[in-house]
Amino acid sequence: MNLSGILEQTELKQARASNPKSSAFVSANAGSGKTYVLVTRILRLLIEGVDPSRILALTYTTTAAANMSIRVFRELSEWVNLDDEALKLKIFQLDKAEVTEIGRAHV
Repeated sequence: MNLSGILEQTELKQARASNPKSSAFVSANAGSGKTYVLVTRILRLLIEGVDPSRILALTYTTTAAANMSIRVFRELSEWVNLDDEALKLKIFQLDKAEVTEIGRAHV
């Protein structure tokens, strides 16, 4: 398998694991994207309108928890300054699904 095939497979697996409509157990080496998957899953939950106080994410260390929190807030702070089309594109990149007006209202 060539490099583009490996990247495509990785992105597909990460998208599947970050889907909040399914259960997932992610186990991988350091630096492989576990935090990215969890952050993406949290963002997708927020897009769907889940109350942030109902989201629980567990990590093994406070450093990892801080890193995850920083990533979520950094992404959301970028979204605040985007116009509608740029925001739709950002959300589409997370969800790989068409953005609805209802979904955008929650962000």
